[in-house]
Amino acid sequence: MIIKHIGRVSGALLAAAFMSTVLVAPASAAPQGDHDDPPDRVGDGVCNVYGSHGELCLYYFSNRNGSLLDLYDSDEDLENDEFLSPGPGHGQSVTNNVESVWNRDRRHSWRLCTEPDGDGDCMVVRPNRVINRLPSNFRNNVESAYLLD
Repeated sequence: MIIKHIGRVSGALLAAAFMSTVLVAPASAAPQGDHDDPPDRVGDGVCNVYGSHGELCLYYFSNRNGSLLDLYDSDEDLENDEFLSPGPGHGQSVTNNVESVWNRDRRHSWRLCTEPDGDGDCMVVRPNRVINRLPSNFRNNVESAYLLD
């Protein structure tokens, strides 16, 4: 009888400990970004993913080498943007200096265009897609980037 009582108390304590762990877990979960409300880390020179939403990363060199600029939302004119991360190209203008891209978003495609305001030739970069070497008419010729729904 005493052994059954100790077993029930131990089981109850174990269940309580498990429940407190379950209740605490969501507080430490990864942030769920939304393209209408970007996280604080946007534009930090790191190619991030926030829940199912990720950034478009533009690289100075092919094969995702050199400095990068990370975009979370559309940018109609990249002329005023600079490559942010350490490495070759750091501090250089992004306009006409992009050789490779990585779309870290799991849902949305991006449209890259050779002129500001979405003009010129445009290409689509699908979700989770890496383009290690942009086609020749886009390589070092990207001037705007648009997040697509």
